[in-house]
Amino acid sequence: MNVKFFIVAALAMLVMVSCDWLKGRKVSSEQTSGEVLHEAAEEDTSGAWADFKEERGLGDDVDLNALMRGFVSQIRPGEKLIPGETHSNDFEFIESYDGGDYRMFTVRKPGDDEHIRLLTGYEIYETGLSYSRGDAVRVEWSVDIMYEIGEGGLPYMAELATGVTKTADGPVSKFRTVHPEKMQYFHPNGWDPTEEEAESARERYTSPYFYGVVEYYLATSHRPEVQAPAADPSAVLCYSAWEQEKDGENYNVFGIWNENDTPEGDLPEAFVDIWLSDSHPRTIYERDPETGQLTKFSIY
Repeated sequence: MNVKFFIVAALAMLVMVSCDWLKGRKVSSEQTSGEVLHEAAEEDTSGAWADFKEERGLGDDVDLNALMRGFVSQIRPGEKLIPGETHSNDFEFIESYDGGDYRMFTVRKPGDDEHIRLLTGYEIYETGLSYSRGDAVRVEWSVDIMYEIGEGGLPYMAELATGVTKTADGPVSKFRTVHPEKMQYFHPNGWDPTEEEAESARERYTSPYFYGVVEYYLATSHRPEVQAPAADPSAVLCYSAWEQEKDGENYNVFGIWNENDTPEGDLPEAFVDIWLSDSHPRTIYERDPETGQLTKFSIY
């Protein structure tokens, strides 16, 4: 009886030890990919981590391990990344903007609608980001340490662009080569605004965002009635804009026409109109002139 008891107890102990060992190696469902990748990277590249801390002048009070556990890459999710190591990826350029203390720009991977925001240094922002939406760019970047804005701001890890190179013109750049002059905006027919309302509408619909939507659509549309004037350097492209409700949704509508096709004294007739909903302002819709139905064209 004692021998049997000893064998059973020994087997139970072996199972418990094995389970504990497996738990230590198994990825918990609560762990992020950043945690797991960090642990693997730390084991293999402890020297690189130490070099990064020394180069950045980070003291023992900065827990690089904890910072990397909370970091997940937008560009290469699921990949082992070492702080300070340079990587290169090709993107479609979206826009740049000054985010206050940090300068940033957005890109997206070819064929992907998701925008990726990258921080960058002053020199790159001021001299190297004069690109048009849709231009192909190659970005060199690394995972680096940043600090929240304000006194005593906490550190965090982010993807920092260290170099940006244009590799090819996008459709907007090509459109601007054909139409170097800016398109003109006109108030919609039949609208009798006050001077204040007219100025407010003009300021709104000639803003970089809305103007950019019209330009992007003309540069990328596959409709023959749009492609013909877009490719014609003699075309005088104009647009109007207004608010309209459809199926319970509020939209900003843009009617686009070629002034050369408008007989003198006649009201212009748009060859296409595009719609942006208030709830999805980055989604461009086209309206079917026969059915009046809206179909998704693209994500801006």
